[in-house]
Amino acid sequence: MLLSLKSTLHTGDTTYRRIPSMSIPPRLVCCAMLFLATTISITDSITFPCIAPLLGPTIPSAPSREPSPARSRTPEDPMDMQLRLTIRGGDLAVSKTPRARSESGVGDSTGSDTDCTLLDVSSKMRVMSSVPGNRPTTSGMKIAVKFRINYSTRWGENVIILGSTEELGGISNPSEAETRRAIAMGKGKVMRYIANGDWEYVTVMHPAPTGLSYRYALVREKGEPLVEGGIRYGRYLDVDDLVRQSSNRRRGLLAVGSAGSSSSLSEAASRQEPMQLEVRDQWRVSRQNGEDWVLRTDAIAQVVYGQGRLDAVEEALLDGKVKHAADVIKHAEPQDGEKRAAMTNFHLNVERTRVPLGCAMAVESAALLKDVAVMSCARFPSWELDLEAPTQLLPAQYKYVVINLTNGEIVDREAGAPRWLGRPVGILQQEGIRNSKYVVSVRDEATTDRWPVEKTDRFRGTGVSLPLFSLRSRSGMGTGELEDIRLLVDFCDKVGLNSVQLLPLTDTTAHAHATWEDSSPYSSVSVHALHPLYLRLQSLPDLPLDVLREIQDAVKSMNEGTNDTVVDESCGSTLLEPLDYEKVMTTKLRLLRTVYEASGKRVVESEEFQDFVLDQGYWLKPYALYCVLRDMYGVSDPSQWGEMGRLSFAQMDALSSPGGNKYNACRYWYWVQYHLHKQFLDASRYAAKKGVALIGDLPIGVCRNGVDIWSRPELFRLDKRMGAPPDAFTELGQNWNFPAYDWDKMIRDGFSWWRARLRSMNMYFHSVRLDHILGFFRFWDLPAHAVTGLGGHYFPSHAITKEELDSKGLWDRQRLTQPYVRSHLLERRFGKDWENVVRHFFSQGQHGTYSFKPGLDTEKALQDAMEREPVQVQGMTKQAVLHALILFLNDRCLIRDEKFPDDRFYPRYRMWDTDSFAELGHDWQIKLKELHDAYFSWRQEDLCEATARESLRHLLAASNMLLCGEDMGPGPACLPRVLADLSIPGLRIPRVSGGPTSEYPYLSVASTSTHDMSTLACWWDALPTTTRDEMWRSFGCAGPAPLKCSPAVAKQIVQSILASPSILAVLPLQDLLDTCAATVSKDPKSDQINFPGTDHKWRWRSSWHMEDLLANEMIVKHFASLILASGRYKK
Repeated sequence: MLLSLKSTLHTGDTTYRRIPSMSIPPRLVCCAMLFLATTISITDSITFPCIAPLLGPTIPSAPSREPSPARSRTPEDPMDMQLRLTIRGGDLAVSKTPRARSESGVGDSTGSDTDCTLLDVSSKMRVMSSVPGNRPTTSGMKIAVKFRINYSTRWGENVIILGSTEELGGISNPSEAETRRAIAMGKGKVMRYIANGDWEYVTVMHPAPTGLSYRYALVREKGEPLVEGGIRYGRYLDVDDLVRQSSNRRRGLLAVGSAGSSSSLSEAASRQEPMQLEVRDQWRVSRQNGEDWVLRTDAIAQVVYGQGRLDAVEEALLDGKVKHAADVIKHAEPQDGEKRAAMTNFHLNVERTRVPLGCAMAVESAALLKDVAVMSCARFPSWELDLEAPTQLLPAQYKYVVINLTNGEIVDREAGAPRWLGRPVGILQQEGIRNSKYVVSVRDEATTDRWPVEKTDRFRGTGVSLPLFSLRSRSGMGTGELEDIRLLVDFCDKVGLNSVQLLPLTDTTAHAHATWEDSSPYSSVSVHALHPLYLRLQSLPDLPLDVLREIQDAVKSMNEGTNDTVVDESCGSTLLEPLDYEKVMTTKLRLLRTVYEASGKRVVESEEFQDFVLDQGYWLKPYALYCVLRDMYGVSDPSQWGEMGRLSFAQMDALSSPGGNKYNACRYWYWVQYHLHKQFLDASRYAAKKGVALIGDLPIGVCRNGVDIWSRPELFRLDKRMGAPPDAFTELGQNWNFPAYDWDKMIRDGFSWWRARLRSMNMYFHSVRLDHILGFFRFWDLPAHAVTGLGGHYFPSHAITKEELDSKGLWDRQRLTQPYVRSHLLERRFGKDWENVVRHFFSQGQHGTYSFKPGLDTEKALQDAMEREPVQVQGMTKQAVLHALILFLNDRCLIRDEKFPDDRFYPRYRMWDTDSFAELGHDWQIKLKELHDAYFSWRQEDLCEATARESLRHLLAASNMLLCGEDMGPGPACLPRVLADLSIPGLRIPRVSGGPTSEYPYLSVASTSTHDMSTLACWWDALPTTTRDEMWRSFGCAGPAPLKCSPAVAKQIVQSILASPSILAVLPLQDLLDTCAATVSKDPKSDQINFPGTDHKWRWRSSWHMEDLLANEMIVKHFASLILASGRYKK
């Protein structure tokens, strides 16, 4: 039997390119999978004394040896299958079986001794080493591991090790916090003391893992344990990668597609030798500020710093300017009785090293190498080298050097004593290592060049933010589209920006027909699906000529318009050619149907399309079925779909799979999402290649009639809504109308829904802005019948108990909890028409008191009543009357808990603004204010902190993206501390944060405004004189503040933002354009994107075509000089 290979394999970070269809004997495949090796891992230190002057910004070390995030599937995913290859009767049998699940929802497979291996079925045949300890490299392989570390201890102290495998305690992500928790539960293995501070622990793992995460800790008889610092989720040992690299014939760069010789594999397999691995580490000191963790993230380490380096090294190798290790290795003659000289395979890895552009790390060893050997940066900023050295030449000295790629000359050499490569020592003495082919993995660390934390030239990046629909190009159909990201990236590349922040791009289509109500990008009907609004139709494949012409005509009519202007009711300004959401969506959806019917069949029958549906089916199938049913019933509310609104996940899968009666209809939506995915992925890769990181936006809520609530209702409290309390801008607070989360259910679920969201975003983005990160500490909880944010309370929170009220003598619950409505108050608000208002809405009580009539005692009921039969009040609009009624309804001091109305109470936010409070006695006022202030401050601190740490740590573990938090608004006192501990930069905006921009913390994102605020120019023009002068001084400017925000003033403020210490400065496109006289806005008021608390239409678009900005050298030069003068680097 022969196994046919026609795909692309991914193993760890090495890619095996797609090859022509070929046949390989199954026994040879199994031999390759059973290849064995002995490994020694050593961790050391590195010092470069004289290279610092040559360096630009510090280059951090990415967690290259850590696992990449697992594919985001839910445990219920019916498509979660494995391809099982087994040996039967001498042949290789292939069968498809459901994947076993681990607690985290990641595939966990085990097999019998006859299993050859398990291959995960994904968009291509993919061998993933992404989750440590979950899947063996080869079923049946035994691995003996010796962990060794040097740490000087005192009497009564022991070093222990904890890790992701069962043998080490089964801690999947051994962060410092998780390690402490595991120690408290008695997990971990005590290491054996050897001598001179050396500790070791030996374990045998069967079957062998692909890799494992681990961390060391010091435990004492008395006192708290000391957990080592370093990488956020511990060390990672990629066992699979070391075995694979030991089989590569050519040492040097990490080979693409190399597989080793069949003879050596066959010989190793026939001996059935155990793999022997020795790991030697140095203790890592904990860092308090966590900057190293941030600088390891994909956005900075991989995109901004890493792009272009690998190509430069490969080009230098091809030109012969630098050498592979295999080309310069010294040889030795065989010793007595040997057919060939014994060889030792070394894998050298050095991290945390800054290397100037145009240079590379290399290794020199007079004992082993004829010349210096260049290292690979395939996993930049880690530098790696694989070499095969004669064992008889060991031990041997070596040093790290930095070489110039143009001539191969040494630029700098590390200081200090030489390093040593010694001979390996057997672990399982009874088995021996005499015939083993073994690998020595040396993992070195830097010393003086250790990390940017100690440097003054910290990385500081700069970016631009905007909604994608606001981007204007000549190829877009009346809106910015995914392919327009390339133009924006080109602009960033020209002017020196290294990031682009986009508002959410997920689908918000909650109606069967196009409507402005769906225009908000923060009301997703699916947290995974991309919005069809952003698809470029003319780039779809196999377009018939007549369809292409129709698309081009639509582009011309909607994008090359007639300078149409629209009055925006929200701001009273005029917009130039804004987004016409209804027209664009109607046209695009109609043309998409036409394209699908004309040429979609070829795509949906392709292997790539089917792989996409298989890989993303856990969200794609419910989403597609939701779209089909929404359009079929004409409404998006599943409660109006009858039986179809109560489907289980299995039923959804059956209906949307081949053979299901909705499959053909669903397949259209699969096709739409497939093309959106391809276009976005291409744009993301283009941005990364240019060194520009894409920053996504993760909305805090989801549409209440969306697919996520339909398919996962157990994760939400559907009788509650999320919002925000009143503030200086919104007297009634905000009701976002998003269903509230059930944190208890999500904790028990391991936050799988949130982790899946992050992993979906990680396909395209390198960083994520967490919208309203305060919600992860506490939500503003509102009843489902609320319209405003007035009647809410924090959730979770410690309520005020009846015992507390009794202890303070606050006995009149009725007086404190019922709306306070009196005749004199009604007359004051409604004038001479107050009695008419009473007849419609109130029942009269004793002594001039009134209560709302039954059925009119909620905000929603009042709103509906005013819509049905508006009450006329002289001098007041219908909206003003409703506003006054809602204030009366919420005129109370305490709010009863809905589940425990007689036992738990919450203070009404700013209760002293109510008449109920004003007409109380002074003694009760003081007591109630004390309860109010305690509830909204220290009373909730511990609960807020615990809630945030529990949820945010799961989000951080989901990917290696840089997470930033939008932390505007009143937050708990623990907020800055928690964000700093978790290395999550917060947001700093002068008008909100206050203080000089020069005092912003390094772990922060500085900006001039957000999409919910007025632009920089509009804000400045509206400031009172005193405030304007104070702000002017905070920007480091002397003299009186200018009254108007001219381009020169905008430039001065932007320069102050750019000069701040913040790790990122992200400027809205409008504010950036206003710094240049050639691009300044004619009407700054019209440039505000959103007006919170209003029925606003999201439609602002830049007045500039990106093609024109790119072509205008004067404009490009202006922005480039602005960035350059700030000292912020693009690369």
